[in-house]
Amino acid sequence: MLTFLKALLVESLRASGRPELIEVAQWLDNAQDAAVKTIVRLVSQSFKANGRITERTSREIVATKEVFESSRHSGEEAPQRSATPLLDKYVEFLNPLVDVASWRRALILQGFLHTPDCCSLWTFNPEKNVELAVAKDRDISYIPIPSVTGMKVFLLDRLNDDAFAEANERIGENPESLLSELVSITTQEVLAIHQHHIAVRWEEMRPNPVAASFGGAKERLVEQKGQLALDKDFQGVYAMVQSFPKAIEAREKVLRRFDAATAGKP
Repeated sequence: MLTFLKALLVESLRASGRPELIEVAQWLDNAQDAAVKTIVRLVSQSFKANGRITERTSREIVATKEVFESSRHSGEEAPQRSATPLLDKYVEFLNPLVDVASWRRALILQGFLHTPDCCSLWTFNPEKNVELAVAKDRDISYIPIPSVTGMKVFLLDRLNDDAFAEANERIGENPESLLSELVSITTQEVLAIHQHHIAVRWEEMRPNPVAASFGGAKERLVEQKGQLALDKDFQGVYAMVQSFPKAIEAREKVLRRFDAATAGKP
């Protein structure tokens, strides 16, 4: 997926028309992965806040290039040992994905970390920049994904290829209308990623006999929580990676049609 992110980044830098960013775009061909991820984050934050790469972001991108060039010549530090290597891998995988996905209000991917046989709906708060990290609570390490991070992830039934493309295209045109169709109180929301499972929540209607005996509602909403085992064969991750470029392409289709129209192309 990093190859796709790099290609998307190069396209954005070249489209800016700025000589210094075009030079960075050429440099990215042989840049370290960490440099690509850092610049992806800078571009993503600028697009979210301003809809373009600002002068300030341009300077930060050039400075990032210089820092990474300097570190390559001086040698890199040995990697630190981690007590949570798999969670660290998830963070390393998810943050660049989230950086690009959060350019718009939402994105749908095939699969999630626990299975390829679902869709994951990612929604974002445009006023917040998401950065996932490993947290710790009572010696339990996990990656929290609550709404306070500016992001929510919902688990949906898997869509066929045509429905998947159509859903992402609709997100690009009018996300709110689609989100209200897809998400209900019974939809599972991901709360956290743990070492061996993901934690989810949803709501169910349950009998309410006490209130009913006094003429009140016969049912009430009850929050449920559960766990879904992580897929250690990583087929869910593979499904996410394979669907990501298709999802981005479908979501941006309406903007590409606008650009073509303003350029006088059919």
